[in-house]
Amino acid sequence: MPQTPKSKDMKLRLPLYFLLLTSPSLLAQEKNIRLSLSSGVSNSSSKGKDNTIGNGLNFQADAFIPVYNCGSANNIELGFTVGGNLTRSKNLFPNNGDAAAKYNLYNTPVTFDSKLGKKYSNSFSILVGLQSQFGFGNFYLAPSINSGYMNMELEGFTQTGSANINGGQQEKDLVKRDKQTVQGILLKPQLKMGYCLTRNVSFFASAAMVTGPKIENTNWYIMPKGGFNENNTYEISQLASGTWTSTPQASSYNFTEFNIGVSFSLGKKSKTKRPGGAASASYAAPYVVAQPGEGTGNEPGKDQPSAKSISEKGVKRNEGSAMARPGNPIGGIIVKGGKNPGGNLLNLVSDEKGQISFEVKEAGNYLFQLTMPEQPAGKSISQKGVKRTEGSNLARPGTPIGGIVVKGGKNPGGNLINVISNSNGEIMLNDLEAGSYLLILQTPETNNKKDKKTEKGNATPGMKDNIKTNV
Repeated sequence: MPQTPKSKDMKLRLPLYFLLLTSPSLLAQEKNIRLSLSSGVSNSSSKGKDNTIGNGLNFQADAFIPVYNCGSANNIELGFTVGGNLTRSKNLFPNNGDAAAKYNLYNTPVTFDSKLGKKYSNSFSILVGLQSQFGFGNFYLAPSINSGYMNMELEGFTQTGSANINGGQQEKDLVKRDKQTVQGILLKPQLKMGYCLTRNVSFFASAAMVTGPKIENTNWYIMPKGGFNENNTYEISQLASGTWTSTPQASSYNFTEFNIGVSFSLGKKSKTKRPGGAASASYAAPYVVAQPGEGTGNEPGKDQPSAKSISEKGVKRNEGSAMARPGNPIGGIIVKGGKNPGGNLLNLVSDEKGQISFEVKEAGNYLFQLTMPEQPAGKSISQKGVKRTEGSNLARPGTPIGGIVVKGGKNPGGNLINVISNSNGEIMLNDLEAGSYLLILQTPETNNKKDKKTEKGNATPGMKDNIKTNV
C-alpha cells in the first residue's frame, strides 16, 4: 500500500518527538567524573618475602565514571574506573645462613656477604574495572573490582663467600640472581570508605588485595668439583674449579594495600549554560497560577485562562505565552530533597501562590529537585481537544523542571535566596541555618540586571527570558 504524504510526515516527526521526550531524562543522568589520588603501604605476602620481595609504598590515581544511579535519593551509583598504580617495594637481602650451610671448607670458616642491585624494585600497572558507590549521609562505601596489566623490574643479588687462605683473605661469588622483568595480568578488588567534606571534595581510606602473575626466578649456585656431598664440606680447589648451576624458585605477585586519599569531582555538577530550555520551560508554563478572578498580568483583575494548556482548543498560542510572563508564581510543583548528601526527607508541593515552607532542623547544605506533579493541571493529554504531540505530552509526571526561579529565605523576614533550577531540576542551598524557611517558585525574569540582594546558594546568573510554552 503506498504511503500517503501524511504518513510520511508522521514518520519524520516521530524521531523528533522521541528525542524531545527523552532529552530531559538523558540530562538527568549526566554525571561528572571523580578523580581520586591516594597513597599508602603495600605489604608483600610471606612467599613474596621468601623470594626477597619486601613491603613498600604505593601511589594510586584513578577516575570513576558513573553511568547510572538509583536509590530513593539517587545515593547508589554504578560506573567504570580507570587508573594507574605505582608500587615501590623493598628488595630483601637473601639469607646468608642458608648459603653458608652449603659451603664449608676443611679447617677454614667461610663467611658470606650479600649485595643488592638496587634497594627498591618498582612495579607499574594500568587498571580498568567496575565500581559501585553507596551513600549514607556524608559517608559512602565504594567497592570495585579492577584488572589490568603490570610490569615489574625485580632486582637481583649476589652472595660472596670469603675465607682466610694461606694468610690472605680470598673471595668468590657463590650464589647470585640476575635482574628480572615480570609482566602479566593483575587483579585488584578494592573497597573505599569515604566522607564528603563538600559536594565535590571527599577524603577516603581504602583497602585492596593485589594478585599478579607468577614470578619464576632462577638462582645460580657454584657446584663444587665432584658435586655437593652430604657434609657440604670441600677443599679449596673444589670451590675454585666449581661450575655454575641453576635452581628455579617461584612465587606469586601478592600484595595487600592500605591507602588514604582525596577525591575531586571534575567539572560542574550539571549543565547551567541552558537552564530551563524549551523542554524544561514548557513544563512550568501550564502551572503558572491564574485562577479565575485573579489577575496575573499587568492589568489587575483580568483573568488568564491558566486552566487550559496552550494546545487546547480555543486557547491561542499568544495566550499561552502570557501565562509564562516573568515573575509569575508557579503552583503545583513537587519539591523533594533534604540535607546534602543523603537527605531526602522533605516532600513539598507549591501552593497557588508558588510558596513552599519547611523547617531546617540541622544547619548545612540542602539539595532539592523540582518535578512535575502526579496529575498535570488542566486537561490531560487524553482529553478531547488536547493533542499528544503538543507541549502537554512533555509535561510527564515526575519530570525534572529546569529554569525555575526560587526566591525567599528564613521566615519571617529572610530574603537572601535567589537561585534558578538547573536542567536536572535541582537547586542547591548552601549553609542554611536552623529555622523556618519560606520559598517562592516563579518564572524567570526578563531583564539581565544582576540581583542586588545577597545570594545564598548555587545561583545561576545570566538567565535569559526564553521561556517557551510549546515545542
